[in-house]
Amino acid sequence: PAIEKVFHAADYDITCMKRDFGFEFVNIFDTYFAAQTLGWTRVGLSSLLEEHFSVTLDKRFQQAEWHHRPLSHEELQYAQMDTHFLPALRDIQLNELQRSGYLEEAQEGFRELASLPATDRSFDPEGFWRLKGAYLLTGSSLGILRQLYLWREKTAQKRDIPSTKVIADSTLVDIAAICPLSTSALQRIPGITKQIIKRDGKAILETVARGKNETPPRRNPQSRTSPEVIARYEALHTWRKEKALSRGVESNVILSKNALWVLALRHPKTEEELAGIQEIGPHRRAKYGNELLNLLKGV
Repeated sequence: PAIEKVFHAADYDITCMKRDFGFEFVNIFDTYFAAQTLGWTRVGLSSLLEEHFSVTLDKRFQQAEWHHRPLSHEELQYAQMDTHFLPALRDIQLNELQRSGYLEEAQEGFRELASLPATDRSFDPEGFWRLKGAYLLTGSSLGILRQLYLWREKTAQKRDIPSTKVIADSTLVDIAAICPLSTSALQRIPGITKQIIKRDGKAILETVARGKNETPPRRNPQSRTSPEVIARYEALHTWRKEKALSRGVESNVILSKNALWVLALRHPKTEEELAGIQEIGPHRRAKYGNELLNLLKGV
């Protein structure tokens, strides 16, 4: 626990290592979240290394098939450079956080990252409802999205890769909305590369046709969020966005999206009730607590 662990964009690494190895984390420093907290405009690792250390990473390897073995010499070198400068970058950011007075806020964010739950191994066949933009689809497009979602998961399991490595979430929704019936129509959709056409084009078109002919799925009424909760969430979302804009930072620096939903669902009315929401740490509670309570009173 006394040894600080330095990450860049720790959320995925932490949730996967908790899932695969049962690890628990304390005392971490995330250079990505630190950059966001400081309001830096360039927060990607390659940009930070270039700006602070004049190091340029080979972008060819950002989308490399890292599960293949053996790794090439160039891939090993890229992986080493991907972590080599993190401690030095941490030192630069720590000094800036101390100087600007945002260290406590950043540390609270680090603790939230360390406490993220393990990635759930189970697959929810109804998970397509949670894809961004799915709620805008109607009729046969919903049937197409459902079939594409199931096909993608089955394909990912066969290849032993994350489902988003098959096709991105946003591309699934676009395919469902456009309903392509030919290869030429499919390849015009953003996110559909020549590699995807060659590898999965036929299967995608077959899946689209299958989904188009099925009865459109209907969402379970019990899973729908009440209008009152949605109204509170939207008010909180707007408040967070305005706070972030006024400070010049990303919205998640103010409060996490998960914290907004918990606030909307539990609707705290007193400081004591607000203190019981673990998703909001003591620093942010002291900083934003009164504003949040007053905002929720009016919704």
